Amino acid sequence: MNTYQVLFIGAFFALTIPKQTRFASSIIIFFNVVYFLFVIDLDWVEYYLYSATLNAVLGVILFFFNCRLVGLLSFFLIPANILGYVLCKNYYDPFVYDTMCAIIILLQILVLTIRGLTDGADIRHKDGPLVFLVNFDSNKNRAKM
Repeated sequence: MNTYQVLFIGAFFALTIPKQTRFASSIIIFFNVVYFLFVIDLDWVEYYLYSATLNAVLGVILFFFNCRLVGLLSFFLIPANILGYVLCKNYYDPFVYDTMCAIIILLQILVLTIRGLTDGADIRHKDGPLVFLVNFDSNKNRAKM
């Protein structure tokens, strides 16, 4: 496990805090646990095959459960795995594969962070301070003074 992978896992754990990103980051963490337990120690042929399969299943789950952009980014990891397979088959260093995967996963973190900021990090709770303090909106009955 490289340092950037540890940072990415930590970022996904931090993204379980906002309600909007909790499901997507929890699913990504689960698939990363499966990846690090079962896939990372395989031979290069099986590694790229199972990694692409995990990314496809993750993309389908995220795409159909209201995380479409993160799911599409997970689908983009499949051609990266195919490229990694071609690089390893031709005895090239998989630096390009590692860089592509890191960039795509960083984009997933960025998309989830932006989605989480609109939910959990708004101090004013999208209302004015007086409206927030008295818990009043225009749909409720007004109190008479």
